Amino acid sequence: MLNTISVCFLLFFFSPADIIYSVDSDTLMAGGLVRMIKGQSQIYDAHEYFTEVPELYQRTFVQKFWISLENIFVPRADAFITVNESLANLFQADFKRSFIVFTMYPYIKITLRKIPQSHHLSSTREC
Repeated sequence: MLNTISVCFLLFFFSPADIIYSVDSDTLMAGGLVRMIKGQSQIYDAHEYFTEVPELYQRTFVQKFWISLENIFVPRADAFITVNESLANLFQADFKRSFIVFTMYPYIKITLRKIPQSHHLSSTREC
């Protein structure tokens, strides 16, 4: 909670940006408060189903706290992004908002080497 307050303070006083970009629920409240006070737009980028992470497992009070924060601040964001279709469907059901799926894949450069003629299979070779 202290981290959220410090982020909110920094954003409020030192943010020349027009858009608040909140990554996951732990920055959502700070971004949402700054959005409401300063009138900036907010993007919510969800990389995980935050209320179901292992750190919140069997911590009912803490889990309900985060669910309440999400229910307050997610619907107020201006745009919604997530990393895959299954999360987008879960968030659509939970928050009645359409999430854009933005999947990033690593760039892999594949170099094919030429196979020497002696290693080619011949159709005339008997098995």
